[in-house]
Amino acid sequence: MAYSGSAPQRQSRVIFAGAGLSCAFGLPNTAALLRDLAHTSGKIVCGPSNEAMASAFGVLYPDGEKKDYLPDTVDFFSSLQAFIDIGAPGLPGVQLRDAAELMRALKLGIARLLVDRLKEAEAQSRLTVDSDYLNHVVQPGNVVITTNWDLVIERFASLKDIDVRRTGTPGASYLLLLKLHGSIDWSEWARRKFVASDHQEDFAVLREFKNRLLLPADSDSEIVRIRAIEHWSRCWQRISARTHEPFVLTMYRGKGPELRALSQIWSDAYGALSRARTLEIVGYSLPADDLEIRTLLRAGLTRGRQKVDVTVRNPAPDVHTRIRQHVFPSAKSDYRAVS
Repeated sequence: MAYSGSAPQRQSRVIFAGAGLSCAFGLPNTAALLRDLAHTSGKIVCGPSNEAMASAFGVLYPDGEKKDYLPDTVDFFSSLQAFIDIGAPGLPGVQLRDAAELMRALKLGIARLLVDRLKEAEAQSRLTVDSDYLNHVVQPGNVVITTNWDLVIERFASLKDIDVRRTGTPGASYLLLLKLHGSIDWSEWARRKFVASDHQEDFAVLREFKNRLLLPADSDSEIVRIRAIEHWSRCWQRISARTHEPFVLTMYRGKGPELRALSQIWSDAYGALSRARTLEIVGYSLPADDLEIRTLLRAGLTRGRQKVDVTVRNPAPDVHTRIRQHVFPSAKSDYRAVS
């Protein structure tokens, strides 16, 4: 999407959501994710084995072979990605023989874990159509920009019968949901698996809204959505049966190459931030590895001369300080947790 030099009118209500939003409904945040994956290794179908996780810790960290060792999540994914990038498994004598396969298994394990936790949240009535905060967020006309991979927003919208668009510009008749780091129900077209004879029963292009659109040609590298939210009772089964690897950008530094596949969504997010009359940053801590997010927020919020009303909703005071220092100095503070 191309933007003219003149700034658009600020008329949109935008919510920028991080892991804290999903954590409020029982899903793991960044700090808990690797711990949960390590503890469930070998128990999640398609996820990493105990041996693979132990081998990775031992290879990537000097004391990684110690019992109960658990690295920082961002550092682990950054180290594993670096190991892949420098040519593994072509490193003689290294025990971690297939780092790329481990990363693939981790992404499938993440998808299974997030689907299971979301279903548990519904079963325990933590996620219901009466959720005050989600009713505030998931409304036609709003824009939700998120770094989360889970399906909390999509599932709530489905329960409320609210239409969702995943690319484009804000509109009064639908929620615009822009997922900057991918989603557990997305796949690179080249990594798809076919199940139904009619492939449109399995997949949708991200720009699809209501009417079904043509899928990419076989040679394309487009990102597509698996039709899992429409079949909620078998959500995980549909994901695992239709992709070799969900398209999620794991927590590692220097995401530039993978972000190129999502350039349209990032462009749409910049457009939405440029049109924001109000912005609420909720459950997002501005971690050090998200320099791209910091740049996006700063650029969109400072475009043009119209003022934007920015509120940070987070119980952690240091988050408010970081956002005022690095993104928007006049941001207001709301210290309430999401409920």
